[in-house]
Amino acid sequence: YVFRYSWLIRTGLKIVKRHDIKLIHANAGGTAQWTIPLARTAKVPMLVHLHVLDPRFRRYKLGLHQAPLTVGVSKAVVRPLIEDGVPEDRTRVIYNGLNPLRLEGGDAHGLRASLGIKPTAVVVTAVAALIHLKGLYLAMRARTCTMRVFSAAKSSFISAADETANSGALRTSAQRRAE
Repeated sequence: YVFRYSWLIRTGLKIVKRHDIKLIHANAGGTAQWTIPLARTAKVPMLVHLHVLDPRFRRYKLGLHQAPLTVGVSKAVVRPLIEDGVPEDRTRVIYNGLNPLRLEGGDAHGLRASLGIKPTAVVVTAVAALIHLKGLYLAMRARTCTMRVFSAAKSSFISAADETANSGALRTSAQRRAE
């Protein structure tokens, strides 16, 4: 494991140098365990972007307290770090989600018409990365289960996954799980 860990940092240093990286963004706690030492060694600023509430042992194991800046998707995500002793000025909250009041202001009739969707039809949309952790297959399964009740409803599942063989396998797997 030590070899793999040091390989990550060495490879990361090469990437930072080759591409003249000016900021490192770790979008999960798990990558922080090697990106924090990488950023320090490369003398590049970084932030850790947390989406979930990690238990204390995991926060320490991943070295999250060493992050120069931690951004959480809610106060509940960063509060435990502050309670552990991380200075509050090294944390920020950027809420993750939609503001339904902003969505009510638009007129979707033109969009619905262009897509052939009736003005009264129920529209269900899920937007997520097509990875197992996100559980998009659960939304697909829920839609399959509700088709009898809302037969006129339209569904769209939008993913930002790579168009690679792996994402195709994930897509097939998600569709299979939904059935």
